[in-house]
Amino acid sequence: MLTIRTTAAAAAAVAAAVTVIGCAAPPQQQATAPFVRPVESVRHGMDADTLYRTGRYLQGQQRFEQAEDTYRRALDAQPTHVDALNALGVIYSLHGRAALAEQSFRLAIKADPQAARVHNNLGYHLMREGRAAEAIASYERARELEPGNAGIASNLASALATVKMPAQAPALAAVPAPPMPAPPVPVVSVSPAPTQRIEIANGHGAPGLARRVWSAVRQDDAQARFANDKPYGVAVSRIQYVAGGERLARDINAKLATPLPLVAVASLKRDARVRVLLGKDFSQGAIAISSTTRSHS
Repeated sequence: MLTIRTTAAAAAAVAAAVTVIGCAAPPQQQATAPFVRPVESVRHGMDADTLYRTGRYLQGQQRFEQAEDTYRRALDAQPTHVDALNALGVIYSLHGRAALAEQSFRLAIKADPQAARVHNNLGYHLMREGRAAEAIASYERARELEPGNAGIASNLASALATVKMPAQAPALAAVPAPPMPAPPVPVVSVSPAPTQRIEIANGHGAPGLARRVWSAVRQDDAQARFANDKPYGVAVSRIQYVAGGERLARDINAKLATPLPLVAVASLKRDARVRVLLGKDFSQGAIAISSTTRSHS
């Protein structure tokens, strides 16, 4: 997933919004930080770190244009500010500005070649652009820098699984069989088709979001399981599926007002065929919202 490093003075409200462009791996633990007072404008004369933290707050409020402007002010004050460059890359990638996203990530890496989080972010961005070989190279570099990071390892495994997914073998020509006498027809009880398992994970944090999404995309032949992806730092929503689950994933996606990216993975937990991961970018207008549910799931 794409991540932005938390600094000591970053707002707690911001922390959930800066783990960006998600994956199947659990997000990293965010540090508790003091509250940052909401701002409507950015004062001149702030240093780069203060501007970056302010941008983090604005991004956590999904005020992306103001956040982008604030990150640019941070870079005016310090052109090699790695976190500001990384944060800009995240915003650009989320909003489909691919060339600017890649440029920002690579400038951040040039400023700090040891920044594993930026290599990881660049890897996920390249995967979104269909450049799997380059993405895998970025993930591998990130893993070299942080070998114990479970999120990076998961991103790399998913990328390798997608690339190595075997192509479907061509069908063999049918050979007509000699005519045979019709056998007697026995009475056989037919068992119902097995229920397909779906996991809906709330990485957004809005109470009851997973259950409300299931109400909107419910499938008659599927059974849903709800989960919380704490600490609700998933930034990009997506639908993951294993081999044989692509049709079910597409059926679910078709019922959403705003379709989500479909990602093939090697495996999912608890024999799920499809996993719907809801992140901070999930539009509250994509489903009917009810505020009566108390649990996060």
